[in-house]
Amino acid sequence: METLIREGRLFTSKPELELGKWLISVFGENNIKKQSWIARQSIDYYVKNIGVYVQLDGIYWHGLMGEKHVNAGILKTVARDKRLNDWFNASDKKLFRLTDAQWNEVKKQGDYSPLEQQLIVCQKGVTLFVRSIAYGQEQVDNSTD
Repeated sequence: METLIREGRLFTSKPELELGKWLISVFGENNIKKQSWIARQSIDYYVKNIGVYVQLDGIYWHGLMGEKHVNAGILKTVARDKRLNDWFNASDKKLFRLTDAQWNEVKKQGDYSPLEQQLIVCQKGVTLFVRSIAYGQEQVDNSTD
């Protein structure tokens, strides 16, 4: 894994790169580790000073568009995500998940404070970023179903 990162052979999406730059701007470059390996899977970022792993999921490839999938690649990713969620929920570590669509909405609105606050108060297990745009209120959802 470290070799793939060092040689630039590990794919990173544009939203993931943007998220990384934002994490560095908020928590400091020395506190951000890119592509951490945990539970036999790559996690996008680890924020050292708050002890939170951060995963940005593309809604299409992670099967989060609310439709039934038959694509083998998507089904494999969904199963891998479930295993990762189960692992974090059984551990004392913290995983914070958000989607590319949520990240793009946060950028569009220009208000990063709900994201920062939810990262800071993230609990052990899996926390999903949830932003209720209709009411403009932020909330944390620890469910993984």
